[in-house]
Amino acid sequence: MAYCVVEYAGGGDEFWQADDNANLAVGGSSRLAASNCAVRESAAWGFTFGPEVNVDDFSKNIVTANAAGAGFVRDASAHHVDGSGTYTGNDDDIVHVWGRDGLGAGFDATWDALDARYRVAKLVELRKDAHLTIAPGATLSFEQEAGLKVSESSQLTAAGIDPNTEESKPITFTGEQKTRGFWRGLYFETSDRVPSVLENCVVEYGGGGDEYWTADAHANVAVGGGARARVTHSTLRESGGYGFNFAEEVTIDSFVNNTVTRNATGAGHVRDDRAQFLSDTGTYTGNDVDRVYVWQRDDIGTDLDVTWDAIDVPYFVDTGAIETYGNLTIDPGTTVEFGQDAGLKLLDGGTLTAVGIVPDTEESKPITFTGGQKTRGYWRGIYFQQTDRTENQLRNCVVEYGGGGDEYWSADAKANVAVSNGSRARIDGCTIRESGAWGFDFSDDVSVDSFTRNTVTANAEGAGHVRDDTAHFLSDTGTYTGNDEDRVYVWQRDDIRESMAVTWDAIDVPYFIDTGAVSVYGALTIEPGATLEFGQDSGLRMYDGGILSAVGTGDEPITFTGEQKTRGYWRGIYFDDTNRTENELRYCVVEYGGGGNEFWNAKEHANVAVTNGSRLSIRHSTIRNSAGYGYEVTADSTLTASTNSVVSNALGASVNT
Repeated sequence: MAYCVVEYAGGGDEFWQADDNANLAVGGSSRLAASNCAVRESAAWGFTFGPEVNVDDFSKNIVTANAAGAGFVRDASAHHVDGSGTYTGNDDDIVHVWGRDGLGAGFDATWDALDARYRVAKLVELRKDAHLTIAPGATLSFEQEAGLKVSESSQLTAAGIDPNTEESKPITFTGEQKTRGFWRGLYFETSDRVPSVLENCVVEYGGGGDEYWTADAHANVAVGGGARARVTHSTLRESGGYGFNFAEEVTIDSFVNNTVTRNATGAGHVRDDRAQFLSDTGTYTGNDVDRVYVWQRDDIGTDLDVTWDAIDVPYFVDTGAIETYGNLTIDPGTTVEFGQDAGLKLLDGGTLTAVGIVPDTEESKPITFTGGQKTRGYWRGIYFQQTDRTENQLRNCVVEYGGGGDEYWSADAKANVAVSNGSRARIDGCTIRESGAWGFDFSDDVSVDSFTRNTVTANAEGAGHVRDDTAHFLSDTGTYTGNDEDRVYVWQRDDIRESMAVTWDAIDVPYFIDTGAVSVYGALTIEPGATLEFGQDSGLRMYDGGILSAVGTGDEPITFTGEQKTRGYWRGIYFDDTNRTENELRYCVVEYGGGGNEFWNAKEHANVAVTNGSRLSIRHSTIRNSAGYGYEVTADSTLTASTNSVVSNALGASVNT
């Protein structure tokens, strides 16, 4: 047919293999070429194409003034509609696409850009290596519950750029009604052979109906079941769910320069091992909830080395712990927000590098780890367990509102940040605040390579909880005040071993030793200005050659005191079998000791006891308010004392036994 006019038909009973009434119906397995024709004034459609037809030419036709619309086609025959024609001036300017047959093996065709919209009914599905291209400038409008699904190694290419001129011609996927969730959306599933492409597209008003099988959430664009896609320079908006969803084992080759806005439940929903696909080149704001939901589901495995970009909304981890066995880097300026009882756990060699400094400019852009509600203890915190890796680093970060839920297995206490079970970390220039318990916890056999310039404040139980063999990691360059209890709790658990030579800095709160004796077999140095506060029946014992060097100054004395200012509240300082010249107390205050159970070789209660062949020098110090003597020296021991004030001790200044 060429240069024909077909008009005023589309009535009566349709022909047997036609899908609906039309001026021109091609059905069965018919073949037709029609060009430069006018198809008009039908009582129904201008034309209809069945699923198995061959339309060799359908160019430069004018399809107008038809009652139902320009045309009615199956999804398998929509590619026969030629973009050189005109399809406007109908009662409804549409080409109706019935998602009935699917696009299967061997299909490789293009839906042209028309001057009318494609109206898609039901589900159009690509499968078995099919390839559908949407031409630049095309508009696909979906009926309720309709959608487009790409599966079984098939591919969708929708690039809204004219390949010849590079002119921007956006492709639009929209709903027949401009209502959030009116249609399902675009779903990519088990199609990982080559990436499907969305470039310079608008996808809107989807995220409704029943989601596809491997999608984790309703979304305008969902990639699941190992699929592969590239989404760039596109706008994802007005979804009844999320803008996008990345589910299990998917690959996103690129997700750059996208605008994700005005979506009902948030910008996006991703699994924890897929959040690295997001790019800070896009924008994710203006949604009803401005966040990207990160589902703790698959873990960041040992084979992954990933970076979370600093997008302009928080990553929101709702429940459970993101367990990292691989390498996770958080970019400067990122915010990670946690739901109740959620957390971030690095274990079995997994690493976290969170440095809030732009590497090229040294600009400060803090990284924030916070709670979904600004309530102390709302989430668990950051826990390092069995990860002795130098890459573990928190620098210029804010960690707040953690220390809640169930603590992780090898941490000694709940905290915003816990380093435990042989782990290694650096924590510098951070603010650690508003924990439901402690700001930080250092447990057994850990290495804290640096803990400088940190502000630890407004935590419920105190600044920090450490073991006696990890207290030396604290630095006097930080501040530890403003907590409900201004102290660092030192748990007498592991001893300062013979191989250790450590220094306790003069931090701005007391070290608090609650129960038992801190036993020193190595060398312990206390810096000028430090305060050690002891709980009832606790104490400090140098044993088997252990050394205590506590040398203060006139302006910055070192204080050993009781938590309560009561004579005999704690045991005191005892030297037992340590004949070392380094043992020295100078410009120190030792007070309110001489109580509890004495150490093994001391015969009398005292603030300071030198026993069992030990050696000590005490100078310029104050020894007071003991429940027993100021100090005791056994006959086999040596005490050198000068210029001291030994006063207000219950049994006297000193005793030799």
